[in-house]
Amino acid sequence: MKIIADEFPLVRMDYAIEPEATMEVFLGSISALFQRNAPFVFICTGLPEENNQPSLDEHKMVTRWMKDNKEAIGALIKGHIQIVPDASKRAELEGFSLTFERFWGYPMFIAIGESDAIKKAKALLNSGI
Repeated sequence: MKIIADEFPLVRMDYAIEPEATMEVFLGSISALFQRNAPFVFICTGLPEENNQPSLDEHKMVTRWMKDNKEAIGALIKGHIQIVPDASKRAELEGFSLTFERFWGYPMFIAIGESDAIKKAKALLNSGI
């Protein structure tokens, strides 16, 4: 997956680009966003491959990173908006969104397309939450 911050505070995440990227690189990219000290929203396309689940070592790395960055996660990441055009996959992810929030510490929202995602992202950024 790749993080692209050219439109910050709208931060693009694409699971299809660089699927072989390491978890360390991914977490480092998010840590670099924290250095801006400004709220942002992830707008995500593509879906993680089911067979590309994190290893035990990667899971431990993520858990440690989340513990070390808990304050920044809660203060700066306003949400994860997943663009999912397929209705059945949207329903599946909507059911997963609560688990996502419990794990990552910020909410997940599902959007039908790009314009819906941008509208939701702007609302999150303007909400002051």
